[in-house]
Amino acid sequence: MIYPTITDISNKGQVLIPSGLRKSFGFLPRGKVIILPNLHDQTLTLKPIKDVDIVTACHGLLASPDGKTWTKDLLADRKTDQLQE
Repeated sequence: MIYPTITDISNKGQVLIPSGLRKSFGFLPRGKVIILPNLHDQTLTLKPIKDVDIVTACHGLLASPDGKTWTKDLLADRKTDQLQE
C-alpha cells in the first residue's frame, strides 16, 4: 500500500522522492519528469516521462480536464472581433 509521505526540500530546491514511490510510479534515475501545477488547489503533480520522444510524452498535457475544447470559444471570439471592426 502507498501512503502519504513527508519529505524535505534541499537548499537547491530539490525534492527527494522516496525509493518505494519512485519504483511504484516508474520514476527512473536521470529520467525526465513533467510538473503539472494546479493553481486552483495549489498543488503540483509529477509525472514521469516514459517515452523517449518528449513531444509524444507531452501530447494532451494542456487539455482541459473536462474534455472541453477551446476551438469554438476561439472562433466565437474572432467573429465578435470582426464584427466590432
